[in-house]
Amino acid sequence: MKCEICGTELKSNKDLLNHLRYVHNMTPISYFEKYPNAKKFCSKCKRALPITNFLSDKSNNYGYRTHCIECMKPKGANRACPICNRIFKWSAIVNHMKVKHGIRPVDAYNIYLKEKYCPKCKKVKSLDHFARLQDPEKVYFSWCNECNTKRNIERSLSDKEFDLIQYLIVRLAFHDRCFICGISHCDSLKKYKETLHVDHLHAFNRGGVLSLNNVILLCRTCNLKKGTKELGLVLSELGFTELEIQKKFTELSEIYKWMELELERVLKRSIYKFKNPNKTVQRTR
Repeated sequence: MKCEICGTELKSNKDLLNHLRYVHNMTPISYFEKYPNAKKFCSKCKRALPITNFLSDKSNNYGYRTHCIECMKPKGANRACPICNRIFKWSAIVNHMKVKHGIRPVDAYNIYLKEKYCPKCKKVKSLDHFARLQDPEKVYFSWCNECNTKRNIERSLSDKEFDLIQYLIVRLAFHDRCFICGISHCDSLKKYKETLHVDHLHAFNRGGVLSLNNVILLCRTCNLKKGTKELGLVLSELGFTELEIQKKFTELSEIYKWMELELERVLKRSIYKFKNPNKTVQRTR
């Protein structure tokens, strides 16, 4: 690499430090501030790279990290600022644009970046793959819809507030069929090699809690299509008419009422058996 001031060829970062100190009487920090295109060696990949490829570090003599950002993180996790071309981790670029360039996070995403990095699948995807949040600082959910849906599915059956009795009641209430496409539990096993998913009607990341008044039974395909979207929007996207959507919600309301009554009946029966262990419950016809 060459000195941006006098053009002297330098073979290492130490040569740069000594050259700046004894020839130009300046520190590397002031040098890089004055010459933003000046280069520095990465101690890992040994490449001479523009200083914009390094994260700042005030505790370092050079004012920047010893490793370039590509050596610190996978390429997909990095993004150049569209204004100053400095390279940042995805988790830091929006805050940089806010602090250094006065750009609101919502404008940073929607006007400048137009995409986002999912730390779960480690892919950069367009913004329509992420759930929009009400928080003006975060703007979008950190995980993409597909990864978040898979996490919700795994979380659904491990939810401490949702036990086996409630799980069976849900399957009975929905007649063991996907609420959207109608595929049966057995056909789901044959086609997807998976059971039907007991999942949130209103997404967990939007405050939805898994309970008998916020649950829906879906197959794998329909659950991935739904993601964190509202049910009405998903049905509309799938071609359901307004009348059909209204009928679906009426049906869902009836299902919720039945599940509530059924859970109450089961609990009363359990309490009776607990209090009277030697008595049998008379069945009525």
